[in-house]
Amino acid sequence: MVCLMFESTQRGVLLVNNMPATEKHVSRMTGVSPANTKTLLAELKMNGVCSIRENDGAIYSRRMVRDEALSSVRREAGKLGGNPNLLNHEVGVLVNQSCNQKATPSSSSSASSSSSEVRTPLPPAGGGEVDPLGFSEFWQAWPQHFRKGGRSKCVKHWRENGLSTAASEIVHSLGAWKASEQWAKDRGQFIPAPIVWLRKRPWEAASPPEAQAVGDVQPRNESAYARAKRQLSERESA
Repeated sequence: MVCLMFESTQRGVLLVNNMPATEKHVSRMTGVSPANTKTLLAELKMNGVCSIRENDGAIYSRRMVRDEALSSVRREAGKLGGNPNLLNHEVGVLVNQSCNQKATPSSSSSASSSSSEVRTPLPPAGGGEVDPLGFSEFWQAWPQHFRKGGRSKCVKHWRENGLSTAASEIVHSLGAWKASEQWAKDRGQFIPAPIVWLRKRPWEAASPPEAQAVGDVQPRNESAYARAKRQLSERESA
């Protein structure tokens, strides 16, 4: 049945010739006797494995309908440049339309035309939220550090401030800060928490941080005397 729903003209809904499939149709398509088909369908419905559309009684998969909606939203978001502010005004529209649409011979055309509308991404079936566009790249680029935490706070801040529109600038600025003298000093003791960095919006600064010079790299466990001696030697050789 899952395969039949996937190949349906309205993905996730069990249709035959654009009409809701009956128990007889299911029996013929699966090769199961009508009596067993009726029993098995009743068991699936009772356990919530599949759902029934109220307006026409069509059998559909909630997960498959939701995944198809999310896939469509992501395609359209990419065409719009991935700005979440363009997507936050129609929560759940596509899934509601898919679940309530009455199957007609033109269902497939109406479903395909509705996929061109702007819709809000829906959370995955596991209950978590989809990361806003560009955030995953930012989080992966952030250096491993004991202050790297508060991911949910960063996601919330990113979404509320529409930072997806500046994602490339943010990641580029982060790269400059990772190579800066300030963050390299004392083995990264001055690297802030990600949420603190985002709130300060350093990517909007007039000039990027200065990169650390090769001669400024201090060996591990270098004593003050050894460091002073090394610096004096470097000045003399210069």
